[in-house]
Amino acid sequence: MLVAFSGGVDSAVLTSVAHRTLGSRVAAFTADSPSMPRRELRRAIAFAAGIGVMHVVRQTSEMALDAYRENDRNRCYWCKHTLFDVCAKVAGELGFTQVAYGYTADDVGEHRPGHRAATEFGVRSPLLEAGLGKAEIRAIAQALNLEVWDKPAAPCLSSRIPYGSDVSVEKLARIEAVEDLLDEMGFRLFRARFDGKEMRIEVGLDEIDRAASAAVRSRLLSRAAEIGVPLLTLDLEGFRSGKLNDAPK
Repeated sequence: MLVAFSGGVDSAVLTSVAHRTLGSRVAAFTADSPSMPRRELRRAIAFAAGIGVMHVVRQTSEMALDAYRENDRNRCYWCKHTLFDVCAKVAGELGFTQVAYGYTADDVGEHRPGHRAATEFGVRSPLLEAGLGKAEIRAIAQALNLEVWDKPAAPCLSSRIPYGSDVSVEKLARIEAVEDLLDEMGFRLFRARFDGKEMRIEVGLDEIDRAASAAVRSRLLSRAAEIGVPLLTLDLEGFRSGKLNDAPK
């Protein structure tokens, strides 16, 4: 089995349990693209090395697709279609017959166009098949002593760009640069939403005061000026997953 491994909790549990069960008959695959933050790629590589699973990292080419860059509400379909196309090739090279990814029971019913691509490629969803939701998966990760057990969700950088605003390497690089700084300063939950004109920072409610402090504001504004972000704002509602999905359809 080849497991699509992003480095998040769901795919980490799936990879770890698959490795415990299948040994050398499993490998993890991580897509390397401009939408994958370098810090997350480094952490995924370190995690795979730590559990001793075979790990394949290969560049994917979703950015070459007009349908992906146009960034409508089906963007994730094109991303996952590209991902699973590469996964199928890698699985064939390794002589594996199954591809799996970390789709969960809690994902059912959400706006997840990427799951349609998984279905088209015959990709398995073992966590869903076992009826596991996010809470159970985190509990399993903790029981297995996986350091990612309490890691916040970290979707791809393209998810920070509002639907209808095109995805570009330049936007992704600016988002990554600001989020790297937030990570460096120790913020736990954060997003840098960016439409090319305004970048809106979201942090957890308990960290808004610190984000608005003079010292943090100064560093964020300095980084924004360095990378050419015209306007930087702080969202006083705080972080909320999937906020861009609230936009009119």
